Amino acid sequence: MSTINVDNINEYTSAGGVTIDGAVIKDGKVTGGAAGLTLITNGSVTGVTGLTLDSVFTSTFTNYLFQWNGQGGTNNIEELRLRFRASSSTNTDSDSSFCAMIISKQAGASSASGLETDIDSSYFQLMGAWMDNEKFSGQIIFQEPQVSGQSTSIQYQLGTRYNQGTEKYATFQGTGVKEGTGSFDGFYFYVDGSQTLTGNYRLYGFN
Repeated sequence: MSTINVDNINEYTSAGGVTIDGAVIKDGKVTGGAAGLTLITNGSVTGVTGLTLDSVFTSTFTNYLFQWNGQGGTNNIEELRLRFRASSSTNTDSDSSFCAMIISKQAGASSASGLETDIDSSYFQLMGAWMDNEKFSGQIIFQEPQVSGQSTSIQYQLGTRYNQGTEKYATFQGTGVKEGTGSFDGFYFYVDGSQTLTGNYRLYGFN
């Protein structure tokens, strides 16, 4: 057995990367082998009505994890939604179905629960009428968005503080299925109306 000790290993951008035990190190990303989450992109937005991420779902990874940490901009009380995108175009086909449970606690009152559901909608509703000028954060898992010929699933968890007249906190946990058989390379994370989003995000790929 031989040992190589070096200070740096550099490879050309046009090359295929460095492979160690099945894991490929290429352009700051690790794929294959025993690799876990790999950062695809991250950033922040200020005062926007939606976040568009294109060309982020590829054949490199089967599944993706999106994380958001931010808040709404005004007290408009609007919905938080999601749509898939392909070739820089937002898909609005009415084939998105979702079901989520809401558990909330209001100051001075008991806890409550509810449901948000729809069949064959043109979007996924992640939070309904809870987009206040307050903190909200959470994550979405995308399963096989790049695989054509079958449906694409999402699982999401979001928490929000709501203070339109009375302090309240709620958590949303749901699933959704896009029944179409197309392949998607991105998504649109947005609010329904003039509400704005400010915060930071990260998208990871994993197999």
